[in-house]
Amino acid sequence: MDNSSSQHDPRVRADQIDDGLFRCGSLLIGMTGSVGVTLMPNYVAYLRQQCARRVTVMMTRSAQRFVTAYAMRIYSGNWVFTNTFQVDGDIKVPHIELTRAADVFLIMPADANIIGKAANGICDDLISSSILASAAPVVFVPSMNRVMWESAVVQINVKRLRKLGHYVIHPGPGHEVADLQPTFGAMPSLPNVLIQLRDILSQKADSPRHACARDPAPQTICANDDHGRLPANPSDGAART
Repeated sequence: MDNSSSQHDPRVRADQIDDGLFRCGSLLIGMTGSVGVTLMPNYVAYLRQQCARRVTVMMTRSAQRFVTAYAMRIYSGNWVFTNTFQVDGDIKVPHIELTRAADVFLIMPADANIIGKAANGICDDLISSSILASAAPVVFVPSMNRVMWESAVVQINVKRLRKLGHYVIHPGPGHEVADLQPTFGAMPSLPNVLIQLRDILSQKADSPRHACARDPAPQTICANDDHGRLPANPSDGAART
């Protein structure tokens, strides 16, 4: 759990969102233990209202230290899944049934723990098991403090995720929660994430559903600025890899 990550303004303004952005039928979101998870109720409410016909949330135990599963159930309008063996509604095997129904699996925020698990095939909780079981594109949106993000082991794991065919939207600048100092490692703003999700799904539009998640080409996506513009220099806004 990282309680020292940096953050953006959580508000989603209408003028930040291009109406032609991301749309899907079923969006699965895995929320892990970064302080960036405190932004997710607002984001999930917007996604539910404007972008996806169905939004389903999974949460790790650490994520629930920041935001309760009850709150996310209200914002998502669906059951929230926190345990591999949880049975809710018609869902009896969540890591299979939820990923099978998803058009995209968004790990947001992605802490260093879930990045390491997914990069090394570890399946010891609901979200890590669901990543391995997913036939839909898996998109990681990291959020952690700068030292953690730039550490050798995290960068190795990010590269490994890319080689496995997953997508990583790099974090951007923000402010350290502990002392409010400018730093790097913040979860990208929602408009930025929506642009990347739109592009990912458009790439997969003509692909067979069963093959959509395992693109052999490594995929790394630089975070945009708050208005959705890609940086003129590809290195702007992206951490070193």
